[in-house]
Amino acid sequence: ARQGEMMKPGSRKRRASPPAPSAPVTLPPPGFVADREEAAARVERLLQYQFNNRSLLEEALTHQSFAAASYQRLEFVGDAALGLAFSNFLYLTNPTVGPGALSTLRAANISTEKLARVAVRHDLYPLLRRNCPRLDLLVGQFIQSVKQELEDDLGTTP
Repeated sequence: ARQGEMMKPGSRKRRASPPAPSAPVTLPPPGFVADREEAAARVERLLQYQFNNRSLLEEALTHQSFAAASYQRLEFVGDAALGLAFSNFLYLTNPTVGPGALSTLRAANISTEKLARVAVRHDLYPLLRRNCPRLDLLVGQFIQSVKQELEDDLGTTP
């Protein structure tokens, strides 16, 4: 009993049970938004853009494990468009910076990891149609590590 408290007759203080042996960490797969209209609407709200051709958006939200028509061809064009847009932005906003430094800045800001972190911040993975438990596991681990980094950096839960 705590100091100043009386224990009931016949009761005894329980000891904490020893910690269980470490088991492999299993994370639940990241969620999935089955309502495709809702998934499209979330992306449109995030981008503040209304797609004229929703089938392109649906293709962009489809992993190759789910269907033959996946985001890969759109990714090819999107990578080039993102590179051009970011190059233009850096060029116009940094008139005194040389081409080597501009290239380094562009690469740092459109890297796969940087874009993955943006996807985590905006909770985009649940919008992706997929059929790949291994991908769910890897993305789940990445999401947890990014959230842990945020907690460590900010001292709070995101």
